[in-house]
Amino acid sequence: MLRVLQLPRPSLIPLTRQATVAAANRKPKMASVPTTETPLSDGSTLITRHPLSTPKSSLKAPLLHPRVAYKQLTDAEIEEMRALRLSDPQTWSISKLAAKFGCSTFFVGMKARLAGGQNEVKEEEVREEGRVERRKRFTRENRRRRRELW
Repeated sequence: MLRVLQLPRPSLIPLTRQATVAAANRKPKMASVPTTETPLSDGSTLITRHPLSTPKSSLKAPLLHPRVAYKQLTDAEIEEMRALRLSDPQTWSISKLAAKFGCSTFFVGMKARLAGGQNEVKEEEVREEGRVERRKRFTRENRRRRRELW
């Protein structure tokens, strides 16, 4: 009968020794902030930290989302926007009108809204949506069946 003697894995022994040696030899980290050391009369040292920014610059922090100043549109420009949108909604989309008149897409959507029947899409797009809709219906149906089996 053959006996197998199990020894500790040799790879662990040097690693733990290296880790303790590395921890013992670590140097203290120096501050990356500019400081001034002043010796005191009792033999201790006073370390003074200098600010990284001036007080005036810290009062005015930059805005996360700066406000965009949009142009004030006249009634004639709003009417022109509506006419363009009604004449060809495919060409004059909300984003194109907003870029042309220098206003937000939200404003264009409010002022140049299409009537219910005029927002129709081409037949090709309807066919494409039908194909996507079939996949969605199939997925929903499978989900419903799986839920019933719970």
